[in-house]
Amino acid sequence: MKSDMVENEELKQVSPIPIYLDEAAKKDADLFEESQERSILKKILVALQKVQKYSAYVFTSFVGIHVISVIGVPGIGISLDRSQEVFELGRAVYLSFPGFESSVIIGSSICHVAAGIGARMVRFLLRRQRGINITSRGENTPIIKSEAREDIGLGGITSLIGLGYRKSIVSKYMPGVTPLQFSGYVFIPSLIYHFCKFRYAPLQLEGDSSLISLNYISFYLKKSPLNTLGNIVNYLALFGLSTVAAYHITYGMLVFQRKSNSRNKKRAYSVIVTVMLLTYISLSRFRKMALAEGFMGKSFARYATYIGI
Repeated sequence: MKSDMVENEELKQVSPIPIYLDEAAKKDADLFEESQERSILKKILVALQKVQKYSAYVFTSFVGIHVISVIGVPGIGISLDRSQEVFELGRAVYLSFPGFESSVIIGSSICHVAAGIGARMVRFLLRRQRGINITSRGENTPIIKSEAREDIGLGGITSLIGLGYRKSIVSKYMPGVTPLQFSGYVFIPSLIYHFCKFRYAPLQLEGDSSLISLNYISFYLKKSPLNTLGNIVNYLALFGLSTVAAYHITYGMLVFQRKSNSRNKKRAYSVIVTVMLLTYISLSRFRKMALAEGFMGKSFARYATYIGI
């Protein structure tokens, strides 16, 4: 009898909690809309990545011709007269086709940059939907085993000596930015400055750039309006452009082809170091060339001073 009373005391009547079907349906609808939005964003991301990939291929076709004639041939010790012939041949190839410069060089680079920025924005939206927070700045990271992570770049010294990968300095102190993206951001102003000095200035002053030759590179390296300081800036601009381009294009191709394993990354380092060495040799040879005189020298002086550095 006593136990029955205890059980009755524990049993209490409570108010019923209604289930509102409308709210449940609304929640399901919200989840459905969110999944649809994610699906659309993913499709946009795939499209932007394709534009970024194939525009890079198009631009690289020009870079290959240009690098061989300006850095490759002079860098391996071929005479400067013969190097000039190769330079003019390469220029004839990409300037003889109507619209090559506007579509292949300028158009592809703009498409690549715009698609890259768009893809970055879409990734940000997808991460925000999933509630993913970017790692805080300066956070210490352990050794990373995955070769495919883009925040490790080409892997650095630890990967070369077989100790695994660490997050790159760029990704460590600029959360959300990979070394490949950062090299692209550096590449853009370097390329614009190069275009202005070697293409835009002659176009504005002469109407074309037919006078541009290896002799102008020599003039550019030795006759800045800012004298020694300007010469140093111009030298570093060319050397830096070559180095950043080698890194961005070589590593970018590995990412596009999904071949960024340790062996290919070491090969990429070899390519980058080779380009840097050839650039150093070529620029050293250009600096030893005699300065152009007469009409050519006056034209080069106008080109070199048009931008102001």
